[in-house]
Amino acid sequence: MDSINNKNTGNPILAQVLARVTAAAVAAGTDFSNADFGGADLHGFDYTGAKLTSAALSKANLASVTLVNAIMPNANLFGAIGDGANFAGANLNGADLHGGSFRGTSFNATNLTSADCRGGDFTNADFRGSTTTGAVFTGATTTGAQGL
Repeated sequence: MDSINNKNTGNPILAQVLARVTAAAVAAGTDFSNADFGGADLHGFDYTGAKLTSAALSKANLASVTLVNAIMPNANLFGAIGDGANFAGANLNGADLHGGSFRGTSFNATNLTSADCRGGDFTNADFRGSTTTGAVFTGATTTGAQGL
């Protein structure tokens, strides 16, 4: 199971079940590039070092997820709930995080170059050591955020 892609299931419940089983069954560092986890409940799982290039995670529950050093360029996290998640050292270059909730989330030393963070909630998030060149935070809540 080097690559997981349930993008064409067309069934959001099946996609959610597959996401939970996949998360529990595979080790961190797995290639989930182009996978569709939109709306899935992935809270609390460890995806350290996982490859999620162009993955669809829109409106997914990513609360308390560990994505340390994850490779996520161009990932779609539109409207995702990532409160308390750990993206430290992740590559989110060009990722779409707009409208998401990332309260208390660690983006420490994360590459957010050209990321779309418009309208997101980044209250108390940690951006220390991150690269945010070209990232757009228009309309985002950054109260208490560090490193911006």
